[in-house]
Amino acid sequence: FAAPHFIARYLQPERILWVLVVACIVPSLWNNGKKLMRSSILLASILGIFVTVFQYQFLYFSSSFPSDFYTMGKWAEAHPTEKIAMLQSGIASFIAPNVVNLDGKVNAAALEAHLHGKLPDYLRAQQFTYIADWKPFIADIDTMARKDELYFDSVGMVGSIQLMKRSMQDSTNRNISF
Repeated sequence: FAAPHFIARYLQPERILWVLVVACIVPSLWNNGKKLMRSSILLASILGIFVTVFQYQFLYFSSSFPSDFYTMGKWAEAHPTEKIAMLQSGIASFIAPNVVNLDGKVNAAALEAHLHGKLPDYLRAQQFTYIADWKPFIADIDTMARKDELYFDSVGMVGSIQLMKRSMQDSTNRNISF
């Protein structure tokens, strides 16, 4: 499981149910409880508030430094004639229209290619100059492409984003960049 930060989104209904249960039970425990019970409730409430504030601050407020996907979008914006495929294209494609979604969430053609095991054909047909994303993600795409004799060579990193440029190998195994 490569995206544990999405768990909070999937568990939102349970979080709402938990709030309702706590809101119904705590007042009766407070009113009928002894000093130890009230102290425990108070301590749990303070801890719960601290954890909740920290979590919401971390998840929902922007940080003071840009994301690497923002930086990748700025790089793509500076290279408008290049066509770039990314699995996690959200921020980058918002900034630069030459970044194309490759995971299929907003790109039906890419989804169709994924579903039918034809992603290298899609990459070739769309004539992407670059593929880019976190290294493990892009390594999988590169492996699929190489099996279909479509080659991308690493040309560096944009923050934590691996950038790979398309190349073509002729019969003498010499790389020719597009």
